[in-house]
Amino acid sequence: MKIHRINARDLPDLWFQAVHDILDEGNRFVIDRGSYAGQTRLEYDYFCGHIQYPGTTPLIPDIPPSCGIPNPVEEAYIFGGDGYSRSYIEYLMTGHKEPGESYTYGERLTRVPITGDKMRWWNENKKDIIDSI
Repeated sequence: MKIHRINARDLPDLWFQAVHDILDEGNRFVIDRGSYAGQTRLEYDYFCGHIQYPGTTPLIPDIPPSCGIPNPVEEAYIFGGDGYSRSYIEYLMTGHKEPGESYTYGERLTRVPITGDKMRWWNENKKDIIDSI
């Protein structure tokens, strides 16, 4: 196993170094099932990043469109918008699956049984704690 380590100034610097280095140092693999079956991905065996100044703003990397890399924190990507057929938040928080998807993270979350205090709060209709939507 190869450990890939990056020392960075701040979070955006770490992001850009990691994306730059994975092109040379990453392992290629083909996704064999799910909504991205047939696509090739890159991954590190093991990744460790050290940020020298973690509180430096901006905390979120701003990826220039010319890089051709989707911005993982772009508002339209997270909440839905131009260029995105589905918001990431929907994928993350609901059980809805599109054709070809073997699972969603939300599907696993919505199947967890409600017990204990959460069930009591639900039964008592504690709107300040539980959003029934």
